[in-house]
Amino acid sequence: AEFLVLPPIVEGTPPAVIGAIRRAHERGIPLLCFESVCGLEDLFGAVPRAGGPVPVRELPGETFSHKMAVARYEAGDGAEVLLRGASQAGGEQAVPIAWTRRTAHGTAAFVNVPPTVIRRESYRQKYSYGQDTISRRLKQAMRDLAARLAPDPAVRAERGAVTACVSERGDLIVTLSEDSPIYGDTTAYPARFRFTVRAPGIEQMAIEADAPQAVVSRQPDRVVIRTETDKDSALFFRFYKQS
Repeated sequence: AEFLVLPPIVEGTPPAVIGAIRRAHERGIPLLCFESVCGLEDLFGAVPRAGGPVPVRELPGETFSHKMAVARYEAGDGAEVLLRGASQAGGEQAVPIAWTRRTAHGTAAFVNVPPTVIRRESYRQKYSYGQDTISRRLKQAMRDLAARLAPDPAVRAERGAVTACVSERGDLIVTLSEDSPIYGDTTAYPARFRFTVRAPGIEQMAIEADAPQAVVSRQPDRVVIRTETDKDSALFFRFYKQS
């Protein structure tokens, strides 16, 4: 796995779940968690604040207000803080928002507040899964966290969002989603781009896709593909062993 994304680990989480997360990390799987890490504070370098949760109202150059924008932890020993905020507008940027920590088995990353409540976008009817954050600072911090958790990801694309998994049959499934802006997009569609997939034996696998595609190069455990996408579209690719 590239890294494991966890929901908030709250009080009362069954010990079996906590144990399973620890065993996964002991196998070398990096971890990313948000808001709360009860029972896993040692892995994430998260120290509960002595005075209780504190509101977060500002990131560098960005001011916002949301009742759920609260930080519950200080960054402990060994934590590398990537982003800090302030508990009031114009205050000291002293509240750690996002950090990573190297453990004996890899990397653990933590975001001290629910990301989507920081500069939450105003609701409007659109094709979306919900109200996202429009904070440039937070989005950059999330990219920095991902780069530390997966410095050499299995799939890289020149544009769009990537979702990938391995099926029960051992096929590698890659979905490429066009994430262009709703307004002001000047891209000429269909837009051509390349993406790279790394996996053991990938150069010998057959490719099934629902979009035009051409193999640019095949190397041991690496293949580069050219394809094209329309606006607000998603492309499906399946890499499988030929019988």
